[in-house]
Amino acid sequence: MAHDFSSSDPHEISEKASRQEAARKEGFKDLQREVERLRLVVETLVRALVEKGLYTREQINALANLIDMEDGRRDGRIPISRKVKNCSACGKVMMNVSGACVYCGHQEVMDIV
Repeated sequence: MAHDFSSSDPHEISEKASRQEAARKEGFKDLQREVERLRLVVETLVRALVEKGLYTREQINALANLIDMEDGRRDGRIPISRKVKNCSACGKVMMNVSGACVYCGHQEVMDIV
C-alpha cells in the first residue's frame, strides 16, 4: 500500500498513517482467522478419513507429498495460480519439472508458455 501524504499538516498525516496501519492490522487478523478456519476443515477431514478406516495419517501424508510435488517443488503449499497437466497416456497428474510421467513413464511434451 503506497503512502499518499500530499498534505503538509503533521496531524493529518499522522491520522492517515494511523488509519492505514489499523486497516493493515485488520486485514492480517482476517487472514489469520481464514487460516485457522481452513486448518479446522483440514483436520476434520483427516480425522473423518482416519476414523472411518479409509486412510491412515501416513497415507494422507504420502498423498499430500505427491500433490505438493505436482508443481515440481516440495515446499508444503499449493500456489493459487498452479496449472495442472494430466498425462495423456494414463491420466495421472504430471510433475512440471519432468517430461516423463512418474506413474507410467510416458514421455510427455510439456508446455513452456
